[in-house]
Amino acid sequence: MPQLSHECLEVLALALVASTTSVTVSKARIFREIRAMACGWSPWLGELLHCPYCLSHWIALALVLAYRPSLVHGAFSVLDGLVSLLVIVALANVWSRLLCDALHAMDRLTDTDSKTSNRRRNA
Repeated sequence: MPQLSHECLEVLALALVASTTSVTVSKARIFREIRAMACGWSPWLGELLHCPYCLSHWIALALVLAYRPSLVHGAFSVLDGLVSLLVIVALANVWSRLLCDALHAMDRLTDTDSKTSNRRRNA
């Protein structure tokens, strides 16, 4: 069975962190007040905190600067970091899409369950 390199696993882990952080900050109810305050401070910051795709770039950049993953080992380490950054963003956004779809499905189930409960109470 083929094994993934340490660098690939590191990039995958960082992509998951970028994804879950960006979705949590941009979509979770617990961050609603922070997003609203950000909109008051700056339209750019408000838009950033409402968009998981946009936010994932900045989170991925912070992660690349902190952990310095490198999928390729070329002559220019800055370009190596840029490649890793873009791969992390791409993977993070695939995962974010799956995560958002799952969250929407759970919300629909919750809405259906609460409507059913309300009908039972009112009957």
